Amino acid sequence: MIHERSKSYLEELYKISELMSSTCELEDLLNLIMDSSIRVTKADQGSLMLLDEKKQVLTIKVAYGLPEATQRLVRIKIGEPIAGLVAKEGKPLLLTHQILSENPKFSELKERKQIKSALSVPLKVKDEVIGVLNLNHTTAEGSFTEEDISPMTIFAAQAAVAIENAMLFATAQKHTDELIILNKIGKLLTATFDQEQVVKLMSKSLEEMIEFDVLALLLLNPEQGVLTIISSTAISEKSIEEIKFHLINMLRESTNWNFDKKPIIVRKEIKTKTEEVTPQTVNSTLSLPLVAKDETIGAVSILKFQPDAFTEDNLRMLSTLAPQVAIALENARIYLDMQELYTNTVEALASEIETRNPYTRGHSERVTHYSAEIAKRLGFNRREIETIKYAGLLHDLGKIGISDDVLLKPGKLTDEEYEQMKHHPIKSESILRIIAFLREILPIVRHHHEHYNGKGYPDGLKGEQIPLGARIIAVADAFDAITSDRPYRQAKSPQKAVKIIKECSSTQFDPQVVETFLEIIAKEEKNQE
Repeated sequence: MIHERSKSYLEELYKISELMSSTCELEDLLNLIMDSSIRVTKADQGSLMLLDEKKQVLTIKVAYGLPEATQRLVRIKIGEPIAGLVAKEGKPLLLTHQILSENPKFSELKERKQIKSALSVPLKVKDEVIGVLNLNHTTAEGSFTEEDISPMTIFAAQAAVAIENAMLFATAQKHTDELIILNKIGKLLTATFDQEQVVKLMSKSLEEMIEFDVLALLLLNPEQGVLTIISSTAISEKSIEEIKFHLINMLRESTNWNFDKKPIIVRKEIKTKTEEVTPQTVNSTLSLPLVAKDETIGAVSILKFQPDAFTEDNLRMLSTLAPQVAIALENARIYLDMQELYTNTVEALASEIETRNPYTRGHSERVTHYSAEIAKRLGFNRREIETIKYAGLLHDLGKIGISDDVLLKPGKLTDEEYEQMKHHPIKSESILRIIAFLREILPIVRHHHEHYNGKGYPDGLKGEQIPLGARIIAVADAFDAITSDRPYRQAKSPQKAVKIIKECSSTQFDPQVVETFLEIIAKEEKNQE
């Protein structure tokens, strides 16, 4: 037969149970359980503790009437009084003032001196304890009795199921968020061929999934290793050396890299404004080798000053991300090697032009410089700027097919000779067409002598019909030609060249490109003062 007090308890607790079943957020649920327990039992103090299975320790997740320091610092091992005993045995424990005062297990607990009675009940799911609900009375009027045990045990069982469901929901939500992040970073890494950008993407993605203080990335290449340290605070050189030592030891077994003879460069990026070196040392480390195409290319490590900071979930996430990062870094290296090969090829072709005509020595490099600066100011991306650079170096390649009598003639060209010269953009296009990686520059090379008013060559294009890259090369090319010696005339001053280009704006040249170019010239003149 249920006592009246128990009956009113249960009626109130059933109402609360309905609220618990509709609450999915763990923090909200724990607060609801705590507040409801205090209200129903009229307890003066209370705490809800959850069990860390790995460490076998109970920690306070929410509390009422307890000092904040107690909530933050209390760690109860399984078997220790009082909550630890409840967690170990899986049974409720009722403590009267007499028991708390006389039983040696409890009398030595300083915080128990003010407690008149206490009730601790296990939070159990399928006979497994996941936590403990503790309630205290500090006045004799509201002391707990045997009648309180049964209804609070039932309530605790319902609360435990709700907590378990909320934790499962939070875990599922977390995994979903992680998959979204990993999918997003995977796409970004696939489209990135810049090593620094890969490192930044990895750091940003890890920060969204794992809390850490330092990211360390050691990359190996034929000449040297580069250790990149990205930290939330300035760290000591001693800590950096310890990180380097740790990563080297991890890699010794998986690579034939000669760490004793090849240098390792350390690069640091501090993500805070303060340069104050933290007195803390690294106490938690999670590290993995970076493997691409069955070859170890380096290692990644995340570190934290706090001990025991990382979990199996953290390792799983890092293990999922690391192979993607390794492949992206390897692709970036291959891309860099290809770019170097392309650049060497382009420079070799460009040197052929200058070998034919000593008057134009350095012309292609200067045109490339000005063209790239204009492109940057106009908002071109990295790849578009590379295309402009190649076009600048090779825009006159077709001149190698023009006879020296015409190319080096000191006087005015005849109409027939001028027609030969006008044909050089088409010859440039024809030569470059067979080189696959240079096909993007073909329209620029072909049309860099078109005029904005349509009176240029070879096709008489006008205005926006002319590729923007060609309009950029046209201005840079004209400026350098005017300021350089030619067989048929002496060089003019930069000031005279600027005046000519201004006069030809909107007729020969794109006015926006001219305006941008003049800003660059003005800035260079100011820097030389």
